Amino acid sequence: MKKYFCILACIALVLPINAQVLNGSFKALQGQQRANFEVDFSEASIHGMTEEDFADYETDWYKDKREVVAIILNECNEKCRRAVTLGRFDKSPYLVKLVVRSISSKGDFDFDAYLFDTEGNQLGSIENLWGKGGRFGTKLNLIKDGAESSGKALGGALRTAILKGKVQREELF
Repeated sequence: MKKYFCILACIALVLPINAQVLNGSFKALQGQQRANFEVDFSEASIHGMTEEDFADYETDWYKDKREVVAIILNECNEKCRRAVTLGRFDKSPYLVKLVVRSISSKGDFDFDAYLFDTEGNQLGSIENLWGKGGRFGTKLNLIKDGAESSGKALGGALRTAILKGKVQREELF
């Protein structure tokens, strides 16, 4: 009985660690049709390496990076539906920036999303977002699987933050 109690206590302690955290507000995007979008890999640990080291290891990284960003963007826009459309919109007064913290060897993404205005002021953030990678394929294929899941996670969290002002964790598997 003690064994089961210890296991349940450990699970209860670990679950809140992965909870999404909303700071500030994304309500500025209410009524906005479009917002700029960018993905930042500069601080990411990709398979335990910096982006530059990973690009040396996986020579197609810089070629496939655009596709990874496009997958995230497409899935995010699909999940956001009519809340907002993200993309390259230079006249938009807002920027949604996805900052990748890490990508595991299975392609799992760990990332945060930030909302900035045209002066560079941070209006809001959603931290501790996660996207599930793949099971089979090359390293880049697993990363693309993770990009798909990450786009869905970002889109769902953004939609909720814009429309309801709060974020709820969505299980994607």
